[in-house]
Amino acid sequence: MKKIISFSVVVFLLSFGQAAAQKSSKKNSQPKVQNIQKGNPVAEKWVKENVENLYNNFDDRPMTKEQYMQKQLFFFTQKYFDFKSDLASLTYNRDGMTETKFLEKWNKDYPMKDSKSDEVLLFGRFDYDKIAVSDIRFLKKVDDKLWYSFFIEDTKSKKKLHKKILLAPIENSFRIDEVRNVQ
Repeated sequence: MKKIISFSVVVFLLSFGQAAAQKSSKKNSQPKVQNIQKGNPVAEKWVKENVENLYNNFDDRPMTKEQYMQKQLFFFTQKYFDFKSDLASLTYNRDGMTETKFLEKWNKDYPMKDSKSDEVLLFGRFDYDKIAVSDIRFLKKVDDKLWYSFFIEDTKSKKKLHKKILLAPIENSFRIDEVRNVQ
């Protein structure tokens, strides 16, 4: 009888320890969301200057793929650039990208309603004259990345887009790592 009770206690303790370890590993794998009330003034300035510059000073002269990529990587992380490239491949039926392949590859990192939506594109699918960025608001910090919302307005037509972006700190600056529409 003592052996059965001892064995039961050992099994109980082992299962309790295993459950605690699983719970601990789940906690460690989730992104750390910090409740910070203020954003980073340098990041806010980066958003205004660089989003406006990306559109208003777009250089449409012919350039090589490498030149284009280098210019884009000034604004976007490599991961987000690859995502946007795959989205363009899907949209224009290039490189064998299918809806299924695209969603399998990216839906975990960049959840979206559907791949044909403009929600993941910074400027949507609109053609603007000149844009202005306004009402930049800090939303939250996740790990070392910062979420901001802001408006992009066509200065001529006054059409506005409300976007939110995830900024990743890279080499004493920032890069856009995700874009979403704000409803």
